[in-house]
Amino acid sequence: LEAIDAGPITTLSRILFTKIDWDSEDKAVGAMKARDACCRMLTAIFDIARQSGDSVCHNRLWEVVDTDAFRRNPPHSIVTATLGVLQASAIQGRHSLQGGGRGTHFHAAVMDLIESSLYAVGSMCGSTVVPGLEQHIESIEFLEADAASVSREEASFRQRRREASAAACDILTAGKKHLAAVLPAMLIGGFGEKTATASLRLALAITQNGNLQQHAKLAASGILVPIADFLQNALSTGDQFRFSACLRLIKDCGPHVNAGQLSSIQAAIRTATSVLRVPIDPTNPDFVNTEALKESCVRTLESLSCNASLWSAISQDAIPSIVEYLQNNCDYNSNSSVPHAISGILGAL
Repeated sequence: LEAIDAGPITTLSRILFTKIDWDSEDKAVGAMKARDACCRMLTAIFDIARQSGDSVCHNRLWEVVDTDAFRRNPPHSIVTATLGVLQASAIQGRHSLQGGGRGTHFHAAVMDLIESSLYAVGSMCGSTVVPGLEQHIESIEFLEADAASVSREEASFRQRRREASAAACDILTAGKKHLAAVLPAMLIGGFGEKTATASLRLALAITQNGNLQQHAKLAASGILVPIADFLQNALSTGDQFRFSACLRLIKDCGPHVNAGQLSSIQAAIRTATSVLRVPIDPTNPDFVNTEALKESCVRTLESLSCNASLWSAISQDAIPSIVEYLQNNCDYNSNSSVPHAISGILGAL
């Protein structure tokens, strides 16, 4: 509340709405560095409001955002400005990567701005992932449950997140005649290694707060091919955040898969199925997390079954493992020494 009352929103929006002189490389670099700092401040402000656990900070933040927006005619909020920065930086970044004749300082500045604007937009879309703490996240479902248990948000907040998610989705998935959507390139690190995690966080926020139309757009953009690869790699390396995030994206976007990405989702089905074969060990400290992960895999398979094109892969790869799991563990519900995690996955199955 002290940070909001200090007046940063007005100052930051004034910077973000100022036009950049792209003809002068020195001026453009300075302007991008200023916007980079603005985006990182906005990420912190929106994340603090999100983590506050009540609606007081959210109310105050959006009051200030609305007041600042109506200083302009027609009204434009700082959310609109940040989305504009993301769009402009992505265009300039793609041009720079294609050999746009700019120097190394320009290239470094635009890549930093892409990363910070992805984080800022992700926070405005309602991301529950705190930047820099991804390695401590064990499950996206656990994170969402924790956020829901402390949140007292009003419907207006959710609507604002949906609007921001819809706008961000359009920016990231829009393709032109000779240019593919920018999001898949960001996910694989085409705009720098740092943008990979930032773009994954934003894509996850869009799926969590968007609707079926946004899910279909994300799927059509081509992200499911790299996401399926990330899922397999994350399972191999034990990266719980990346595995859980990719699983959630496949769960929401997979039912909308097109023919060109079908083989990738079939591979993801095999990966999710392999998790069910992990032996149960109640003495392992990670037992509850492992069983929760298995339940998430089953929920994902259930969601993918909405697409008839995937029935063959599910019946061949998933159902045998599901039956085996049920046969081996159906007695655990009556065993008081085994935590409640087993009953959760049995219910899902």
